[in-house]
Amino acid sequence: MRLKLMALLALAAIAYANQQYCKCECSGNSVLGKIDRCGLCNSSWCLQQNDKLCEDEEAEDIMISCFQIESSKEKFIIVVFVLSVLALLRNAAHR
Repeated sequence: MRLKLMALLALAAIAYANQQYCKCECSGNSVLGKIDRCGLCNSSWCLQQNDKLCEDEEAEDIMISCFQIESSKEKFIIVVFVLSVLALLRNAAHR
């Protein structure tokens, strides 16, 4: 019973752990950092990370992009794999 609960908690953690990143580019300089949500990825966040990001240009010229590395498809495949391994282990233990 505890093993099932631990497995469910581990799968829930994997399923809800989307990490988003903010990338800022200006004047040949770039900043990349983790953020909680894409709404926080703006020019003021970029300048807080590196105040010398736009030395030669204005702050309005910052190219900003927000992205996440993990996709839902990848997470689904991982969850199915973990569940399959757990099912095989359970079957092997009952034999």
